[in-house]
Parts: sequence; structure tokens; C-alpha cells
Amino acid sequence: MDGQDGPHLEARDKRCGQHIKRVDVQPQKDKEGVQKAVTYFTNQLERMNYAAMLKKNRPIGSGVTEAACKTLVNQRLCNSGMRWYSDAMDKILMARSLSYSADRWSQFRNKIDRYGFICTS
Repeated sequence: MDGQDGPHLEARDKRCGQHIKRVDVQPQKDKEGVQKAVTYFTNQLERMNYAAMLKKNRPIGSGVTEAACKTLVNQRLCNSGMRWYSDAMDKILMARSLSYSADRWSQFRNKIDRYGFICTS
């Protein structure tokens, strides 16, 4: 995709939204479902501007999120024979997410230095 595709995709998305709004749907319950869908897509339009996201080198698929879940969660919590309590899991996942995220550990330490650390039993 070259840089020229963005405006064409945006215009197409706008036309699709306008077309959906004009569709005559019967009966009333179907109209409500279509209206919910139109509202959802209208509210999410900015997030669905894939051309702009690609231009900014941002991921548009779920692969990054799925890989993070596999790395952070499954590798630690889903091994054979492991059992975890919910509150222990939360703490482990927080520590793992901090350690896997660039600059987050230092931000966390700075926050502790500034506000202290709340210990719960």
C-alpha cells in the first residue's frame, strides 16, 4: 500500500457508513440491531482508520496482543500442574508485564519512590 491509498480508503469508509444509514430494514427489531451496528462503527471510525495506522507503523491486527498474552500469561500461568489464586495471579502478571515493557519498571519504581507501596495481605 502506498501513501496515496489513505484518502481513497477514508472516502470509501465514509460512503459505506452513509449507505448503511440509508438501508431500509424491516421489522423494527432488525432496525434496532442495524442502528446499534451503525452507532458502533460510527463511534469506532477513528480506530478503524487502518491506512493512517499503517502510515504510523502501528499494528492493525491482533497478533501483537495475542503474542503478549502468550508471553505474559500462558507461559507463566498455564504450565502443567500449575494452580494459581486470583490475587496471586494479578501480582505475578503485573510484575511480568512490568519486566517485559520498555521503561515501565523504572516508571513503577519512580511511582513507588514518590507515593510509597501499599502492602495488602
